[in-house]
Amino acid sequence: MINLLLGENNKSKEQYIDSFILSKQSSFPDKFFVIVPEQGNLERQISLLNNKTNKSKGLLNIEVSSYNHLAYNFFSYVGYDIKSESMLDEIGKIILLRKLCEENRKNLHYYGNLFSKPGFIDKLKSAISELYLYGVDPDNLINILNDSSSDIDGVKIKPYELEKYKDVAYLYKIYIDKLRELKFTTPDDLIDKFYKMLSCAKGYEQYFEIARSYYKNIEILFDDFTGVTPVQKKIIYALATLSKQVYVCIDLPQKYEGFVNKVIKTSEDIKQGGLKLYEAYDRHVDDLKLTDLFYMSKKYVYDICLTSRLEGIELGRPQYIESAVDNKSLGVGDDISYFCNNILSKKKDFNNAPKSSNINVSESLSIKDEIGYVASRICDLVKNENYRYKDICIITKNSEVYKTYIVNEFQKKEIPFFMDIKINLIDS
Repeated sequence: MINLLLGENNKSKEQYIDSFILSKQSSFPDKFFVIVPEQGNLERQISLLNNKTNKSKGLLNIEVSSYNHLAYNFFSYVGYDIKSESMLDEIGKIILLRKLCEENRKNLHYYGNLFSKPGFIDKLKSAISELYLYGVDPDNLINILNDSSSDIDGVKIKPYELEKYKDVAYLYKIYIDKLRELKFTTPDDLIDKFYKMLSCAKGYEQYFEIARSYYKNIEILFDDFTGVTPVQKKIIYALATLSKQVYVCIDLPQKYEGFVNKVIKTSEDIKQGGLKLYEAYDRHVDDLKLTDLFYMSKKYVYDICLTSRLEGIELGRPQYIESAVDNKSLGVGDDISYFCNNILSKKKDFNNAPKSSNINVSESLSIKDEIGYVASRICDLVKNENYRYKDICIITKNSEVYKTYIVNEFQKKEIPFFMDIKINLIDS
């Protein structure tokens, strides 16, 4: 069974879910998996350990993991040696892609002379990984682009952009073909291999019975995801079939309850055979607009509800997490609360906005001046206002652009810091 836990993304929801997870310690020794994005793994463990309701001050049967770690966990349990396969790591991908670009330079219409630029192969690797994770067939992609002249599904594109897309599609195809020829496995294949074990795919039948026994008394909760790739979605459905319970947490306020009920009604119509999948999307096309602030969350709910019915998985009644903790009890000022609730709203009522004492806006002529001001402000907060460095967080849209300036300025002013950026081995 899949259970949806819905609520606005705030401290109240975080506290409720953490308390819910910790309540599962009473079911020891049955395991409870918490699946979060890989970069949030450690942070979530610390949050659970420091939670007031955690009387044991430990995580007895609770394991915080990611999709990849969940797969490795099962591989270890069944004795499947993933190292025995020819694994192509991230550096290997870069080497292979550079070799393919060199060999097929004449077939690249736009990128023929650009692939030697620093960072290009790394960007190409990321794009190809995304296409692979979302199950995009290279031949279908090439056919779509070849049949397109100035628009794709109504979206107008410029001729040079079309050339870019065709080059990426071509490189994607020869990359996949080369992997198959050399019989290489990539980290992107791990989840797919895990799914085959859970779904009794051909060649993996011996692992299915073990999986059914292993996950029989296990509950699993997915949190902090804005959406899922097709392969990840398959994992959720496979685990919902095998495990005791599956919980999916989605950031969607209760004011969208009408949309959720409408989607559930649509899924029931599909289950009864009176509605086709394409007809279901037409029913919700006005609800799923890219300009909607909660588009990703609504699409997540839509995918989970409809596909679970198609897979024959029972869907529990959605549970809404109310904001039981008000902003003042959390030390959040009225101005910040108003800002969070209205910054992305189409209808902004500035006449009723509270006076701002906690929000400051500044403008700088350059990034260097901007970071210089930020560094000076941090020093002032620590020296004169009793802040600690760990209390301060910097959020930027493009961390790669700001990285050098932050490192130089913070080291100059002796400000300790940590940057949440993956560093390539060749750059370290």
